Amino acid sequence: MFRQQAIRSFKIENDGKCTFSGHQEFQLGINSRVGWFGCWLVLMPVNKGRNKAFKYQFLFKNSVSSQSYSRISRIIKRLKYHARKVD
Repeated sequence: MFRQQAIRSFKIENDGKCTFSGHQEFQLGINSRVGWFGCWLVLMPVNKGRNKAFKYQFLFKNSVSSQSYSRISRIIKRLKYHARKVD
């Protein structure tokens, strides 16, 4: 069962590196998707600690500003484009 946690802050860089609540660092995966109601974020931990499992987070479109949602969508699409280009 999926359990959603409230996120207090979320920062994403153009290369897909994400920081949640100021301390949890992840890399946005190429299997992330943009949909009608929001984005499915597939997150890989950056630091090689104990928990190397992928994390999944759904980001509702109306939970962020339209500018922020557009930026996140562009980053996801750019990561997918570059992944296809490399293959």
